[in-house]
Amino acid sequence: MEHEVDFYETLNSAATSLSQGVGTHYTLHNITENNTVSRLKMSNFDVVVFPGGSGSGQSDALGAAGRAAVVDFVRRGGGYIGTCGGTFLGMEHLKLYGDPPPPTVEPWARGHGPVSMEFNAEGVASLQLGSVYSNRNVTIEYWQGPIVATANVPPSVSILSYFRTEIHSGHPNQTTGTMVNTPAMTSATFGSGRVVLNSPHPEIPPEQPGPTLGQGPSGGPAPARTRPEIYAGELAWVLRLEGSARLAPVAREPPGQVESTPEPTHNPLTKAAPPTPRPLSFAGDFHQACRRELPTLGRLWGSRPHPDLSMVSGSALWRANDANLRILPRWEAVRGAAYTMPFLDEHVAVRFLGGVSPYAAATAPDCTDDVRGKVWCDLVTRRATDGAMVTRFDLLRARLDRYHDNGLDVMIVLDNVPFAFVQNASRTGPCETFGCQYKPPDNPSEFATWVGELASHLVSAYGGAWAARVRWRLGTEANGPRWGGRGAYLARYIDCYRRCARAIRAAIPRARIGASNWVEVIGHSGDLSPSGSDSFQFEFYEALAKDADADVPLDWVSVSHYGGGLHGKATARVGNFPGADYVQRTPGGKTGRVELPAMRALARRPNATLEVQEWSVLTNEAGEATTEPSALGTAWTAASMAAWVACAGADRVFHWQSHAVPSADGSVVASPASLLVGEHRPLLHLERRVGPPRQGAHRRQLDAARLAARPSSGSGACTPTRSSRRPLRAAGRARPTGGRVSMWR
Repeated sequence: MEHEVDFYETLNSAATSLSQGVGTHYTLHNITENNTVSRLKMSNFDVVVFPGGSGSGQSDALGAAGRAAVVDFVRRGGGYIGTCGGTFLGMEHLKLYGDPPPPTVEPWARGHGPVSMEFNAEGVASLQLGSVYSNRNVTIEYWQGPIVATANVPPSVSILSYFRTEIHSGHPNQTTGTMVNTPAMTSATFGSGRVVLNSPHPEIPPEQPGPTLGQGPSGGPAPARTRPEIYAGELAWVLRLEGSARLAPVAREPPGQVESTPEPTHNPLTKAAPPTPRPLSFAGDFHQACRRELPTLGRLWGSRPHPDLSMVSGSALWRANDANLRILPRWEAVRGAAYTMPFLDEHVAVRFLGGVSPYAAATAPDCTDDVRGKVWCDLVTRRATDGAMVTRFDLLRARLDRYHDNGLDVMIVLDNVPFAFVQNASRTGPCETFGCQYKPPDNPSEFATWVGELASHLVSAYGGAWAARVRWRLGTEANGPRWGGRGAYLARYIDCYRRCARAIRAAIPRARIGASNWVEVIGHSGDLSPSGSDSFQFEFYEALAKDADADVPLDWVSVSHYGGGLHGKATARVGNFPGADYVQRTPGGKTGRVELPAMRALARRPNATLEVQEWSVLTNEAGEATTEPSALGTAWTAASMAAWVACAGADRVFHWQSHAVPSADGSVVASPASLLVGEHRPLLHLERRVGPPRQGAHRRQLDAARLAARPSSGSGACTPTRSSRRPLRAAGRARPTGGRVSMWR
């Protein structure tokens, strides 16, 4: 690529600035298409940076294996920074901003030269650029980087800066007016990693004075310069150091000058500052032989299901200005939102369609969701006069409005099917544990058509951008009694999934769709074979393997996983509760391949994420049903997370109950899953607020959290042991030479 020296020197300057700011030495290493697969590992590097050039050329050079290695590196927690061609690569070939990727404005060959760019408040804050970059334009070099219309930026992507002028020397009739006020730099998360994509080149000095360069001290044009501070901020952000990095401040411009080259700034505090603690990893002495490297458990995102009526209850969300939220480390509500969900990034709308309350109440023409009366209405009913279906879009809006209005993401679960689709459903009871209607629809085609209408209504009611953020799941533990009838309705489930997936994608082309989370029953599952205990899952994924992903999408593979404390005697354990380090394997349950990735391989969907979509500690040491944390809850959480992420390769773990709740005496209690959130200091804020221990529970909770969060030397890998139950230990991943940044070339 041109300006290779500029790129290396600017990036090296940025890494040096970051190293001084955090007390950890970051070094640059070049990797090529010949060694990307072998070298690009979390154990070797923290960030990969792709420079300018040809995005398709870089993609071709990497090949399928190289592209998969980069995607896996980022998904497991690595950082990705792309500039110009590296941005084309990240968006269009690696699909780091979604699949399909956001469309770029064509033709791309619009020319090159200096342009004006302005950072918004989020960009200045995220990249720690300070007041020098606030509310003003800066000149930067543009060299035919991707242009994406603002309206086409996915909602999961943050815009950091905008182009304020444009280049249109190439194809002026087609490119004029299409670049101004479009995103210049953007960021997003991908799996456990972070991504920053730059359309322009911060490392190239502008070719000539731009419209905002102003004059130098002698009246001539101000000297153009590179901008390593932008790369330093991007490195800090993808490394999740934005709260702890002390970057050298950017010098203010001289009077009468918009831009100049700042004098080197030396902060005397950085020389004496102690090294920042290494990123934490959690490892225990497990009886499972898990040898995969454990990535950093930085921030533990999840989902909080509020089944049926709890979705519209007053306890579903927290007021964004609630003083109790101040205890949560690094948690901020969406800007301008009145409500939030601490620790969570997705609400799972379980039993969203109805099928919960008795027939007469659920299908009444004037039915209203009633928390006190315990009535959850069906979203669709049949008119008594002619049998025509009537959809209650008013109820749909009442259930979704406050999530949409507060910027919260939703997964719609198509599990309990409304009575309108099941002719022989019991209309008099008795109801089951999770509702009154468990059967699948009689006519999969009719049901899928209606689901498509539901998806189309989301687009018209809330707009395409928010509708594309909604995820859709068919069933809850459908290999059990609900939907699948313990295997009796397998063929109908497969037919419904195919039809519903197509109908949803027809209405929302970028919708994400997946199958049920499968229930684990310890001792009675784990054999993924045509005649084994998990034959339902086997036959489903084997059937989907015959379909093209573009025709029948499968965006995730998931299971449920629960644990709890001892009951009564110290040696007694509830049979269905797995050990903290248990991850289900096949064919032996405790032996063989990890079943979660085995199901993905069977479906031939290599890009599907691996998720635990129900996960929780159910009881404390005394066997009491509680969400209050305890020593057991904290330790089980740390060990279970380590096992699922490191040993099973899970990309995402949902928490059935992972919210902080006020206790009876007014103090604040965080659930076990919350204890690992907040990176290096999970409970410092909580410790200041809980006051005296209440019956010892808070003190046990705090002591266990300190144990789980304490960095120490040691391996970050899951290793087998002769003892099946030894105390949990926390280990920091050793980095004897500090952090490393890989620069692909």
